[in-house]
Amino acid sequence: MGYRGTWDGNFVHYNPGDVVEYAGTNGVANYRIIQPHDSEPGWNPEVTPALWEKLSNPPQGYQHHQQGGNCDPTPPQCEPGHGRDPTSHSGYTTDTGVHVKPEEAKRPWYDLDDDKKKKLLEGGGLAIGLAALGAGGYYYEHQKHKKEGEQETEQAWALQNWIKEAQNRTAAFFRDGPQEPATWLWSESLGQNPDVRQYVFQAGHKRENGRDTPLFIARAFHHGSLQIGKADFESGATIGYSHDAIRVNQFEVLVVTNPQAVHWVPTSGYLDFSALQGARPVPGGHEADNTPLFIAHILYEGNVIPGKASPKLKHAFFTYNNEEKESKEYKVLCYA
Repeated sequence: MGYRGTWDGNFVHYNPGDVVEYAGTNGVANYRIIQPHDSEPGWNPEVTPALWEKLSNPPQGYQHHQQGGNCDPTPPQCEPGHGRDPTSHSGYTTDTGVHVKPEEAKRPWYDLDDDKKKKLLEGGGLAIGLAALGAGGYYYEHQKHKKEGEQETEQAWALQNWIKEAQNRTAAFFRDGPQEPATWLWSESLGQNPDVRQYVFQAGHKRENGRDTPLFIARAFHHGSLQIGKADFESGATIGYSHDAIRVNQFEVLVVTNPQAVHWVPTSGYLDFSALQGARPVPGGHEADNTPLFIAHILYEGNVIPGKASPKLKHAFFTYNNEEKESKEYKVLCYA
């Protein structure tokens, strides 16, 4: 994390907080990461505003790569809600007293030191993740995906960190109020705080038995990824993955406290940020390789259904009648 020098498009992984320098059509500028991802040729910071935030001045402590010297000591502020990392971690303490630091919660299991692994395994520190795996639903819906041994431990660790981060973010929302116009909240909290339901963002509707049911935006952990799907208050949530429609028991929902702060922008095919009329997509989730996923909705057989889109997906994907389907034409949720 920190200054990474000149942007490299040769499949380099960039983490939250990284700053790079890029010489584009408007000259040399510094950019700060918005969505962690692996770089690719053509995905330079100048043309991917959903991945990189252009800095008017480099942040404090960084040096300009070409000009040298100290930078303006006043770092620019990111506009509220414009692309904060949806899976940033605040750390937590397990029920058995094992403390997980924020930087540890970001790491994969194999990257933890042996002492921390031992404490977690011996002290029952993975109880939340393992219980969630064993409960089925969003992770073991299909036995063909089941992992065993070390792989199960890795998945339990990642799943537990997602659950704790979602719960921490939700607790902060109810304690401090909304800090940005769009926030992901732990779904179970809505039953305890029914007044918040009015802010759950309606992204579509489905027509069944002669009546319309509102559809909301959900996301859930699955195979190391954070997949975007749909939810309603009656039957829960469904995500799409590898052409399957998967029911999930635990998930997050998108809450928008300022509806004027977001709008839908039509597009088609691969998600091209430059075609979004200057708008910035609301961060949604990510694939297992950290490729960001964004929120879409699709008109299909008279229904409007929430789904996902990405620069790496040829079409937008959504679930319908227990299948994952795709559509070339769709709209992306963006900040106004």
